[in-house]
Amino acid sequence: MEPNSVTLIIEALKQGAHGSPQAEIVSRFMHRLEALARKRLGTGGLEDSEDIALCAINSFLMRVCQDEYDYVVDRDSLWALLTAITLHKATNAQRKELAQKRD
Repeated sequence: MEPNSVTLIIEALKQGAHGSPQAEIVSRFMHRLEALARKRLGTGGLEDSEDIALCAINSFLMRVCQDEYDYVVDRDSLWALLTAITLHKATNAQRKELAQKRD
C-alpha cells in the first residue's frame, strides 16, 4: 500500500491524526466536491460551491475522529460519503435560498 494511499489517510484520521492527513483529504477531493456542488446549485446560488465543499469535508473530518464513519475504509467508500454530504449541503442551501426569496 502506498504511504499516501487514501486507506492509510483514513486510518490516520480515525486514530486522531491532524494536519497532514486532513490537508491530503482537502487536496484530493476539494475540486471534485466543488464541481459537484456547483452542478447541484446551478446558477445564482447564494451559497458558494467552494464553501459547501469545504463544509462537507469539515463535517467528515470532525465526525471521522468521533468514530461515526467506521464503514469508511477506502477511496470508494470515502468518495460515496463525501458525495452524499456535499449533495445534502447543496440541497439545503438551495432550500434556504428559496425560503429567503419567498419571505
